Amino acid sequence: VQQDPLHQRRQHRENRLDTVLTMLPPLVQRILLNFTTVFMVGLLMYLFAGAFRLVMDTASDGSMLPGLQIPQYWLYAVPMAGLALGAVRFAQVLVLTKFFCDAGKKGASE
Repeated sequence: VQQDPLHQRRQHRENRLDTVLTMLPPLVQRILLNFTTVFMVGLLMYLFAGAFRLVMDTASDGSMLPGLQIPQYWLYAVPMAGLALGAVRFAQVLVLTKFFCDAGKKGASE
């Protein structure tokens, strides 16, 4: 079965990135993963705080969207919820990698 050339190029690009990451020692990989995850949680929470202030200011105005006749803060609340869910997901990744990284190795060795 022949694959289309675009799929082959994408797959090759992903393989190169995996090769670069696996060239690093496992400790460095883990440090980079933890650093980027903590950074993303902090960034998303910072953005969430700004979005929360925007939603509260818009809700206190009581303004409506002219075309839809719904409160304007509904429009701003959706991205705020997305930021919160993103932060929760990154926190989950941090907890899972921190506390359950050796669970599979322990189960396999027993």
